[in-house]
Amino acid sequence: MSNVNINIDIIIYGKKECSTCEHATSILTSLKSKYITKIYISIVDTLDIHNATHHVQIQKYCSVPFIFVNDVYIGGCRELLSWKKTHFDTTILTTRYKLSLRPTLFEFPMYINTKTIKSISAGSHNTTHRIYTIHQQKRVLLYRRSKETFDDNNELVNFNKEITIAILMSSHKIGPYIYEAYVDKNNHGIIIMDLYYSNLENFLRIHWKSYNIVRMVCTKLVHIIEHVTNIGILCIDQKPCNVVVSHPHVQTTSGWINVKSKRTGKNYYYNTHTQDSQYTYPINATVDDSLFQLRLIDFGSDFCYSLDEASVECGVTISTSVARVIMLVLQCAQSIKYLQLNYLCKKTREQYTRLSNIEMKYFKTILNTWEILVNIVSHYDLLDTIQMIIPQLI
Repeated sequence: MSNVNINIDIIIYGKKECSTCEHATSILTSLKSKYITKIYISIVDTLDIHNATHHVQIQKYCSVPFIFVNDVYIGGCRELLSWKKTHFDTTILTTRYKLSLRPTLFEFPMYINTKTIKSISAGSHNTTHRIYTIHQQKRVLLYRRSKETFDDNNELVNFNKEITIAILMSSHKIGPYIYEAYVDKNNHGIIIMDLYYSNLENFLRIHWKSYNIVRMVCTKLVHIIEHVTNIGILCIDQKPCNVVVSHPHVQTTSGWINVKSKRTGKNYYYNTHTQDSQYTYPINATVDDSLFQLRLIDFGSDFCYSLDEASVECGVTISTSVARVIMLVLQCAQSIKYLQLNYLCKKTREQYTRLSNIEMKYFKTILNTWEILVNIVSHYDLLDTIQMIIPQLI
C-alpha cells in the first residue's frame, strides 16, 4: 500500500521501563512505516510535561501512557488501538471475488440478467441502474456503479470505508439492504442494493400539502437520524434527495389513491370506493404508517465519520446529542426553502434546547470552524436558513 500524505503529531507521555509505553510506541512505529509519511512521535517522561494544557488534562489519570494526537487526548494503549482501528485498519478490495464485505445476511447468489439493466439516473460520482435477478426469487434491485475507476489504493480505501458504513447502516435498517459490494475487473466500485420507490424530495414535492403525511415523514426522519447517531456515526451530507422512500401509493382516508394514467402519462387521484377521479390534491391524504419506510443513502467517506473521528477532525468533542442536531439542522436547511417542513424545524429546535451549555458552545464552534461543514453551509447558502431554524444562534 502506498503511503498517505497526512500530518499527524503524536506525543506519548510515559515512564522508563514501561512495557505498555513500549507497546504503544511499537504500534505507532509500524503505523508510520506502513501508512503515513509524516508522523511525528515524541516519547516524553511524565516528569517533563511542559505543556500546561496536557498537564491539566492528564492530572485525573494515574496510569501511563498518556497519548495525545494533534493535541487531543485519546487515552492509553487500549484507546490507541481503537483510534488506529477507526482511522487505518481497512480491508482493501481488489476483485469482485474477494467479498470480505458481503453482508452476513446474504440470501442468494447474485445472478443478474444483463439484458434487463435499465439506467435510472447519473450523479457526479455514480450511475444507478435497475436490474433484475435470475433466480427463483426474482427481484428488482438497484445497481450502483462508480463513474471513475479506482486507480490508486487511497480511492480503494475510501470506497471500502463507504461500503463498510453502508453495510452497517443496512444491518440497522437505516440504509437500503446491501446484497453485494465489490470492485469489478475494470476497477469500478459496484454496490447492489434494494431499489426504493422515490427520494424524499420528489415525494414531498407531490404530497407537501398533506399535514398528516408531512408530520409522519418528519417523525420518521427524526427517529432514523437518532438511530444513526446512537450507533456512533455522523453523516453531514444531509438533504432530501439523500433519503429514499418505499411507499409508492398515497391513500386518503376516503379511499383516494395517486395513480398514473397509461394513456396520458399524467398522475391523477382515483377513489377506490366511489370510482371517482380528479387531478386536484385530496387534502386529507394519509399513508399507511406500517408500510412507509425511510432509508438514508450516500455514505461517502468525505461526509460520514465516526463521532470520535469527527471530534478529532474539528477539534472539539462531538457528543451523540450534538451530532443529532447537526444532521437535523442540515436536513431542515436543505428542505425548508422549498418544502416548508415546519414540523421538522420544530423538532430540531426541541433537540437543540436539550443540549447542555457546553454542547451548545461546541455546536456553534463546529458550525463556524469545521472546514467541510463550513463549505457545505456556504455552498448551499444555508447560514441564514439555519439561523431562522434556531434563533438562539443569532
